[in-house]
Amino acid sequence: MGRIEDYFRQHEYTGRLSAAMFYALASAIALNFFWTPGHIYSSGLTGLSQLVSTIFERTLGITVPVYILLLVLNAPLLWLAYRKIGARFTLFTAISLVFASIAMRLIAGPATPWVADPLMDAIFGGAINGFGTGFALRNGISTGGLDII
Repeated sequence: MGRIEDYFRQHEYTGRLSAAMFYALASAIALNFFWTPGHIYSSGLTGLSQLVSTIFERTLGITVPVYILLLVLNAPLLWLAYRKIGARFTLFTAISLVFASIAMRLIAGPATPWVADPLMDAIFGGAINGFGTGFALRNGISTGGLDII
């Protein structure tokens, strides 16, 4: 019995890192292929990051990328998670956030939406992001933001 437990314990981290990468890919596709081209705002801190980015661009003329704001807005929540939940939870949450930010930066979406209907952009983006978030949560990691709270 000890050998099986050791095997699963060794591969627990691999599974969580894979789930973090899958979440990052799904969130980047949702943001860059559906929400941004369709002028749709997500929910949670991703949506807040989109909103703050838009406000900075329209009022100050400063472009602050969503992926940077996502990390900045999650920083206080990561500190809270470390204090109240634990180091392992915070580590995997930080990894998933960093992977997501990198993917949002590297995966470029189209300039125009794939479909003309913003509702369809919202549905497709939400389904893809929801699938990635659900997969991450199912594998024991948080995706940051409201998941921490």
